[in-house]
Amino acid sequence: MISTLEFQKAVFAQLSLDATLTALIPATSIVDAADHDGMPVLRIGDITEGNADLTYDQSYTTLIANFHCFTKETGKIANAEIMKRVRTLMESGFNPTMTGFNMCGLRFDTVRFMRDADDSDICHGVLSYDILMEATE
Repeated sequence: MISTLEFQKAVFAQLSLDATLTALIPATSIVDAADHDGMPVLRIGDITEGNADLTYDQSYTTLIANFHCFTKETGKIANAEIMKRVRTLMESGFNPTMTGFNMCGLRFDTVRFMRDADDSDICHGVLSYDILMEATE
């Protein structure tokens, strides 16, 4: 079983059901697809799974999860507000129920904002986490 899929499903449910976040960005704009039309958009993607290096026990893995937010604005306020809410949701008691896995830990890694080279009105925010997962099956 692959923990990335279970984690992605749990995160999607958490984000798309939050009224504060969906007041900033429609639930239909919280996606895992790269080709979503319209802005703002929050993309759950780029989740990498690797060895946890804790023990020789292969029941533990680490995930590196990235959230990409795209907004059309001359500044970065809307993008930063969306990312702030995502970060609050992830770091305030997020304890997902997943088939075959438990999330043992979640650590904030980085957040950064940049401009699209082809369209300077597009702000691109990236929020990254390291997650420790344990297989339960």
